[in-house]
Amino acid sequence: MNKEKLSFIKMRCMVTILIILCISVIIQFGPLINAVPKYDELEIQKYKVKLEQAINEKISPRKQLEVGIRMFDIVCFNETIPLLKLSENTVACVKPKTAEKLMDRYWGIVKNKELSHGPDFSCGNAWSIKYDNTKPNNSTIIKIMRNEIKKFSELILWQPIIISYSDENILFISLHGSFQADENSSIIKALEKMNSISKVEYLPRVCN
Repeated sequence: MNKEKLSFIKMRCMVTILIILCISVIIQFGPLINAVPKYDELEIQKYKVKLEQAINEKISPRKQLEVGIRMFDIVCFNETIPLLKLSENTVACVKPKTAEKLMDRYWGIVKNKELSHGPDFSCGNAWSIKYDNTKPNNSTIIKIMRNEIKKFSELILWQPIIISYSDENILFISLHGSFQADENSSIIKALEKMNSISKVEYLPRVCN
């Protein structure tokens, strides 16, 4: 078997693994954004209970994420507001003045409007990234993507960006949401500007 054929087989295997990974991410985080939600009354009620417990027990943002509350549903207390860290899948509760300073430094962003509650959405997206010998920094990738996403969808902006690596200088990105072609193109172009990245490819969407 020649090297080209072997490389092709490896790539097909990695794509298959990625699709399986995306499905598992959807199962873990719920089906996705900006698409028509699935109204499972039982799941909605369970999710509302989690939100009520977060309010009653005044648990930290980190703990809220651990119990399954979405980043855009994080509840803050003591006159603080949710601030999404642009380079990570984390939310902090900070004073409004502190939020302004951190936004000026492009550290994080606050919600401009109320985002709808709900545990379930319908589709996910995936990208493969081919990089040179230097592995791109996860936080840099996430921040670049969010700086593009905030231009067209606040709801997608507040979704976790999941990054995984293979052993072939390729990384995979999974993100819940529904993108227009030009929006996806802007994300790809922004990522390809990174010095260590040679190619970004959009992979088939995974939907329920």
